[in-house]
Amino acid sequence: MRSATRLHAVFDIGDGEQKYADVGRYLGRDLPPETVVITGLHSGSIRLYGHLRTLRVDLLDGAWLDRAIDHLKSEGPSPYLVLEGSEIPNFRERFANQKAVTLVDRPAVAVHSRHVYVYSTDSLRSGDPEIIPHTAGCK
Repeated sequence: MRSATRLHAVFDIGDGEQKYADVGRYLGRDLPPETVVITGLHSGSIRLYGHLRTLRVDLLDGAWLDRAIDHLKSEGPSPYLVLEGSEIPNFRERFANQKAVTLVDRPAVAVHSRHVYVYSTDSLRSGDPEIIPHTAGCK
């Protein structure tokens, strides 16, 4: 039994899943409370840990990314985009005809060591992205 748990990295699961709480807390601390975050895998954790509204990128019609961003900017703070590295190819394909697809070609404003990228829909950032701290526990 002991070797099976190590083989399947059972003890590392919590450490890997901690990225959801880390990213949510970081965004909740650093963004205005009215900010909407466009995201996929992190939608629930950003709402839970960051207390921010989310727009599910995987449910957004492929022709509506630019319109959604423009609308959100007109109603409040500029939205942010949060994607895991594994989500970026699908994002590129789904929104290939939208100008905002280039957001993922720009440097991220923040990154988490578990390949989570935060992009601003507003400004270009020069220099290195902020590092989202890896924490312990979901409090």
